[in-house]
Amino acid sequence: MAVSSSAEVPLLSIEGLSVYYQQFRALHGIDIAVGQGEIVSIIGANGAGKSSLLKAIVSQVDRIEGRIQFAGANIANQPTPAIVASGIALVPEGRRLFPSLTVEENLEIGWQIGRKGSGVKLSEVFDLFPVLREKRRQPAWQLSGGQQQMVALGRALLADPRLLLCDEISLGLAPTIVNDLYTLLLSINQRGIGIVLVEQDIRRSLAIANRFYCLLEGRISLSGKPSDFDRDTITRHYFGS
Repeated sequence: MAVSSSAEVPLLSIEGLSVYYQQFRALHGIDIAVGQGEIVSIIGANGAGKSSLLKAIVSQVDRIEGRIQFAGANIANQPTPAIVASGIALVPEGRRLFPSLTVEENLEIGWQIGRKGSGVKLSEVFDLFPVLREKRRQPAWQLSGGQQQMVALGRALLADPRLLLCDEISLGLAPTIVNDLYTLLLSINQRGIGIVLVEQDIRRSLAIANRFYCLLEGRISLSGKPSDFDRDTITRHYFGS
């Protein structure tokens, strides 16, 4: 099970967050908190606003209203590189690798743009993902989907994050590979790294989460500890039925 948060002051605090793409409003004044070393799951159907939440945290949306604080500092509307350097790393939906670069070159981007701490070393990423050590000289486009997801996770870890944002990391992958990735997420969390996990798979994401937020049409429809609610209650708030 995930590491419980022991800190009273949240690592990430979001208050009254609204997200806009030109005139379209994707999120409506939501409040979310993530503690030190905590796994928080964001669930919801397609179009609920899950990805918009993660993109807003790293300043990749058109416009926001509200407050985003990370480690006590205001990061709302800060440049994305400054946010990454402060200790937040995003594993984006679709992985977003540079296909012509080698595995090792894609990984090295993480420590080039990340927080300047002792951090995770390249050798440690290869220890977590042994298959990447074997394929370190291959271009990313030659990898399987699961291997590309390992590169995306490894790149994020090399940024030395205090908080890891994962957007639909299981999308399109075989169940056995997804099981391996979730085992790795727990291993990453044991290092004290907080995780915000965006998933459509309710069962899998709630199984490792300390707490969750359910989004419905850009608003929080339910939140709390997974153990506090039965499956039917969560499903009703997920679909709005």
